[in-house]
Amino acid sequence: MKLRQNGVTLLEMLFVIALISVISLLSFYDKQTDFEQSRARQIGSYIYQYNNAVRSALAQGLVPSTTTYLGTSWLKNSTCGGVLSVGSELLPCNFPVATAADPITYGNLSFSTAVVVTGTAPNKKYVATTMTPPFTVKSGEVRADLAGIATMSAAAAMGTGIKSGGSDGLSLFSATTDASYQSDPSTGRITFVSSNTANNDVWLRADGGNKMHATVNFDAASDLDRMIVGASKIQNFAGQALFLGAGSGMAAMTAAIVVMDGNAEVLGDFRIRNHMQVDGNANILGNAVVSGRISATREIVSNSYIHANTYVYGQLFMDSNDNNYYVDPTGTSQMNVIYARSIGDKDNGAFYLDPNATSRVHEMLANYSYASVFYDLNNTGYYVQPSFTSRLNVVASNTIVNYGRVTIGEYLQLDGVANEGWGCAPNGLVGRNPAGAVVSCQSGVWKAGSATLGGTWQQVNGDQQGWIPLECPAGYVMTGITAPNEDWKSIRCRQLQ
Repeated sequence: MKLRQNGVTLLEMLFVIALISVISLLSFYDKQTDFEQSRARQIGSYIYQYNNAVRSALAQGLVPSTTTYLGTSWLKNSTCGGVLSVGSELLPCNFPVATAADPITYGNLSFSTAVVVTGTAPNKKYVATTMTPPFTVKSGEVRADLAGIATMSAAAAMGTGIKSGGSDGLSLFSATTDASYQSDPSTGRITFVSSNTANNDVWLRADGGNKMHATVNFDAASDLDRMIVGASKIQNFAGQALFLGAGSGMAAMTAAIVVMDGNAEVLGDFRIRNHMQVDGNANILGNAVVSGRISATREIVSNSYIHANTYVYGQLFMDSNDNNYYVDPTGTSQMNVIYARSIGDKDNGAFYLDPNATSRVHEMLANYSYASVFYDLNNTGYYVQPSFTSRLNVVASNTIVNYGRVTIGEYLQLDGVANEGWGCAPNGLVGRNPAGAVVSCQSGVWKAGSATLGGTWQQVNGDQQGWIPLECPAGYVMTGITAPNEDWKSIRCRQLQ
């Protein structure tokens, strides 16, 4: 009779333990592989971000000449060992240092970047080649497979245009499209290249070497055809003054938002909605229409006219062509010609000059005065009318020359006294003797006025311009004037008998 066995045998137990051990070991290796690949992909994101930062540095012209950089600090700001100012850094401070002394922990990787610069602006060519040592894990084993995974992760981020940033602690930088990544299966080394040339640059280059033919055109033969077209707005995201033009070194105003750093020309209309301040000179070749006020602490120079609907204020107004002529409102003025509808006395409004109507003045001193009629200020019944009849009370003059007839409505008083027999000149003068009898100058001698005019007459001709005084010969007196075309060329003389 066989006894029935209860439980498991030792062999069965050993078999189960062995099976569990194998399963556990396979699970461990699988999890370790996932962990290593995950860490390798993280290294790939570091590689991608670093190469993209290098690419941005090349585009901004931060690498002036051929050089080699060890680690990543050259792309950080000065607060964490970098050389860039705060706000202009291309990598965050918490990014791995990646030097031989302080490598990226997993993979024991450090970055050595050699930048080669060739050509001259605006056609400089930049090529940055970064190399790492072999991808080595903690045990000292070189893992070329993990180097390959890191390389593929970096290339994948570039190819898909991924923006790294946010929860992974990486800064926001867009993917570049002109970089390459590769790993060496035999050594486990990673090499990645970033270039910046005028032909394939996707960035707006700081040296002006872009060759784009869409919205940006920088390679036109003429400087005037290098432009940004199709843009509705150029906005400054930095929150600072936006400078347009070549750098002059002059500091901008504190509140300036846009600074024209150089000469600017406006071909159309230019409108200022608020306030305009000119610290230097303002040259306006055309018309300037201002609805408000123009204030200047220095000179306002105009080669033509200044029109104002209300007032023009100034200490001195000078002729831009001849500064010998000027208007000084509080002092003496000197002018050549004045054109005005009316000029009034500021102290007494009863006195004024009106070229188109009646004027009233107290006293006038001038070389020339032009008017149709000049009236007596106190009695308008007396006047001088140059082209017609004038009416005067008294005329006081050393000499009165009349080329026509003289009509006297009352008496003619002769105050010139001469004795008969005295010498005289010129012939034809008329006076009186002490007794009041009329005497005349005849043949150079004063004679009694019994002479009468004879029947013969003689014409005396003058010069072409009429400047030589005309006199009758001896024995003749002037009786009229011959005035063809009103040029006063000759006089008529009658013989005395």
